[in-house]
Amino acid sequence: ADTSGVFEIVYDRPGNPGSKPDSPLSSIDPDALDDRSGKPGAKLNGRLSSAHPNPFNLSTTVAFSLVEPAQVDLAIYDVRGRRVATLHEGRREAGEHRVLWMGRGADGGQVANGVYFVRLTIRDGHGGERSSVTRMSVIR
Repeated sequence: ADTSGVFEIVYDRPGNPGSKPDSPLSSIDPDALDDRSGKPGAKLNGRLSSAHPNPFNLSTTVAFSLVEPAQVDLAIYDVRGRRVATLHEGRREAGEHRVLWMGRGADGGQVANGVYFVRLTIRDGHGGERSSVTRMSVIR
């Protein structure tokens, strides 16, 4: 799987430890979807919520919503940008969606303690692609 550019839209929330107030990324909403369609006026058609619980031990639920039906790629990445697990890949209807992650990698084994990123990529029927990333922690 292509993991290039996985961190290009990971933003630090203002006020977080380590956040740099003078950083151009500090004013960007990390929960908003990034429009990559290149089309003027392209609408953002979904939202990724934080994983809950976070941090987690055994499992966590990732929630997202879609304004209209779309192709969705929901995946987990480690801090090196490697794709660890695919939670969903395919079409989803408009509405609220929840996906349970049991803290396991693609090989079926439990992932190590640490920070992971959930990336939601939405491909609509109009040639647009939008992505959003949120951070979560595994503590066993």
